[in-house]
Amino acid sequence: MADDEIKHLRQDISKTGYVSEMVVARIFAGAGWQVYDHLYYLDKEENKGREIDLTAIYGSTQSTSKKSLTVKVGLSVEVKKASSSHGLFLPLL
Repeated sequence: MADDEIKHLRQDISKTGYVSEMVVARIFAGAGWQVYDHLYYLDKEENKGREIDLTAIYGSTQSTSKKSLTVKVGLSVEVKKASSSHGLFLPLL
């Protein structure tokens, strides 16, 4: 692939949210989370396949001589590209 093709490809990729997704994935991974990108799920309301940008899972185990407890937290993360601000949106449970 020629240098100008690579440059054009990089410019096209930078216009998408992919670069932002990989930055967020690297932050999670650096903090000890397991990160999986672009997993699919079935939207039961529309009976349609959809994609989650990132799934991040963190686990912690505490043990004594008699017992062991493992807790895992999983996050489904949608990354949206914005030019000027950052935000976090969580649904009410």
